[in-house]
Amino acid sequence: MNLSRFLNQTDTIAVSLSQTALRAFIHEMARTLPESGRENFLQKLQSIQEGTSLFGLSEFDTSELRGQIAALEDALAAIEHGEVCLTGTWIEGYNDWNDDGEYRFSDPDCLLDTIEDACCLAHRCVDAELYQEGYELFVRLMALEVTTDGDYCDYTGGSMEWGELLHYDLVLVDKREFTLEALYAAWRALPLIKRPPVLFDIFKTASVKDLTLESLLQSGEEELPQWDEFLPQWIEYLGSQTGDLALKLLEEALALQDEEILFLEAARRFVEVHPQLYGQLLQQGLTAGRDKEMLAIGEEALQKIAPTYQVRSEAALLAALYALRLGQRKVAEKCWLEAFRSDTNIVNFLRLRTECGDFSQYRVSVKEIYEQLYQKAELRTDDISAAQRENRLYKTTYYALSFFDGEFKRVLDKGMNVKESLGWSSTFMKTGLALFLLYLYKGDVLRPGLRQMCQMAVDALSFRAEAYEQGLNAMETADSPEDTSSRAEQEPEMTDQEWEEEGAVLQEDTQLILSSSMLSEKDSDLSLFWHCFLTWRKDMPMTAAKEEQLLGRLAKWIDRRTEAIIEKSRRGYYRECAAFLAALGEVKEYGGAGGEKEELLQSYRQKYSRRRAFHEELRLFGMLDTHRKR
Repeated sequence: MNLSRFLNQTDTIAVSLSQTALRAFIHEMARTLPESGRENFLQKLQSIQEGTSLFGLSEFDTSELRGQIAALEDALAAIEHGEVCLTGTWIEGYNDWNDDGEYRFSDPDCLLDTIEDACCLAHRCVDAELYQEGYELFVRLMALEVTTDGDYCDYTGGSMEWGELLHYDLVLVDKREFTLEALYAAWRALPLIKRPPVLFDIFKTASVKDLTLESLLQSGEEELPQWDEFLPQWIEYLGSQTGDLALKLLEEALALQDEEILFLEAARRFVEVHPQLYGQLLQQGLTAGRDKEMLAIGEEALQKIAPTYQVRSEAALLAALYALRLGQRKVAEKCWLEAFRSDTNIVNFLRLRTECGDFSQYRVSVKEIYEQLYQKAELRTDDISAAQRENRLYKTTYYALSFFDGEFKRVLDKGMNVKESLGWSSTFMKTGLALFLLYLYKGDVLRPGLRQMCQMAVDALSFRAEAYEQGLNAMETADSPEDTSSRAEQEPEMTDQEWEEEGAVLQEDTQLILSSSMLSEKDSDLSLFWHCFLTWRKDMPMTAAKEEQLLGRLAKWIDRRTEAIIEKSRRGYYRECAAFLAALGEVKEYGGAGGEKEELLQSYRQKYSRRRAFHEELRLFGMLDTHRKR
């Protein structure tokens, strides 16, 4: 309850009390008063008795508060004009928990006292229903740029904004409560037509996590005036503003309307600025039981949202889900294609490639999409909202798509044409080696080296099972009604004896040899990727001569890489080299006489006989320890 309302209610009750009741109340107040306040209490009581008191039953006098604001004007102006400043000094860390150091600030001009006084006055203005004065103070404070010197000035360029003052605890106010009061003061001070831009600017400047318009509604004791008239204007304004904050507040405002038809109208009206609204509407409809209507909205979204926006992919996957619910698998497949068109990544490709009944009818379209997108090579803008991020194809994804499209020569000649054996991290070399080794391996069970190759591909291509399963109905997958974990369980498991016979005795704690049937839930990304890879591999034959030629090329790359890493003592890459060698040996060994992997690993142990750290990595991938008794 603010001060003005409190005084009004107090006066109303006091007028109705008898003299005896008032005496009893004064006696009780005096009895419970702290000792420090007793003298002041008696002085006020005596002044009323003598008729010299300035207090009465009139309305709250706000002139003193206005006078205090005026008295603070010069000090605030001095801060705004840079006439006073803070000094920031960098203090080096001196212990384990403060080893990065910190800034310490001195305030020779006492400007922080001025700012705290202004915060207090802004609060008192709202309390006294001086909303215009309070609003002006709040906005002024939040727009402050405090001049700094010293180390902090050298680091930042000379000024400190409102958020930084709070971050460094230089102004001790509750950021959330301060912002709520600023919003409330603005609401009460401004006419309806001016509220939306000002309130949005306060939200944006304050940057308080999870602060919403509903927070403002819930903070007061009564409803905000003109709420019903304000909400449509608020929605219209937010619909014209870009950025994640505008989208979040717009979604909240539409939810407060609680009418689906209005949400759909807003999605149509603001599709160019906030295309994500269609996705939100489709997501809300998942439990509504109106799949046919939702599919129509999804197809409308694919027509209205620009294909270059990644968010269109989300709408496409939701539309695919509704199509599958309705038994319209062909429609779902076209939606998967549109998802790939707007977010051209490996997950969307492998979903389309694996789940379609006949992928051949989409092959030409898929190729056109990723080829044309890569040729544009437009840079994505980073300062726009998530809803407007544009689709872009990076080099790694482009060459991975070329690989899955069977363009092996292009990948080898252009994607893996690095002459140096070091500096591979920003190239396609590692991912390309991993994919080609997996391709040349004819087995279904992932052995340790090849499992590392599979994991390398999963990580490099950002393949996630959760993302793959978006837009799929669990009962409508192409191969079986089971989930991805059950797919893994269909893989054969090798016994301990079989592993030992193949020279794959590993330390028990490494847990690197895992067949698909042994994959835990945390390995679902790898399991599903391997399932998709096996499905794709069946349709991509290669002659034995070309396989042998390719394997020789991979072996040379791996050998040169290993030699360069060990010569430069890059111990952080020893395990990676050991994994490549193990995978190469596993490819050679499958279907052969056996022992090729062990022979290969032992040859590298002998070649680098003094590199014991490298030997440990080789043993981790199955090389027998010839120095340890069996």
